[in-house]
Amino acid sequence: MAKYVTSLIDEIKKSNGRYKPFIKFFLRAILLGGAWIIFYKIFRYQPFIDTIYDSATHTLTNILLEISRLSLELFNYQAIIDGKILRIAGDGGILLDRGCLARNLLGLYAGFILVYPGNWKPKLWFIPLGLISIFFINIMRIAALTYISYKFPQYLDINHNIIFKYTAYGATFALWYIYINYLSRETKK
Repeated sequence: MAKYVTSLIDEIKKSNGRYKPFIKFFLRAILLGGAWIIFYKIFRYQPFIDTIYDSATHTLTNILLEISRLSLELFNYQAIIDGKILRIAGDGGILLDRGCLARNLLGLYAGFILVYPGNWKPKLWFIPLGLISIFFINIMRIAALTYISYKFPQYLDINHNIIFKYTAYGATFALWYIYINYLSRETKK
């Protein structure tokens, strides 16, 4: 193993900077990932931060529920919110738990673009644009799952666990693709 690592380091040194962008990306990703882990392991549960975090989570949950409810009402479905459950006509419904907020996906999306080599100008507008896009995809997902729980409850699990989850991931990958292939290149002048 040590011999392989040594030969890899020698290859990188001989490459005349060909691997430099990859190495910078990799190191930045490790630093950002390390900061994320340190936050969650050390700082996240400090009383002051915990209060802010829980309040932000509660607010985000309520915003997602309310906008999803309004989205369903645009299609003439009488939707109600019962705690963290969104229902149509008081039947079925979905529980919007912490995992449904897309926080990890939003963080992963923003983190990837932050550490990817390129000028900061496109990052400053593309990160918020992507976060808003993922947020609205999540709203459509929540509203659609609520509708499915009302009309076709037998299909709720496959839609929740596979179809809509990978639709959100696919949209995130599409945003990354756009950034990598069209926006990050603006800086290579």
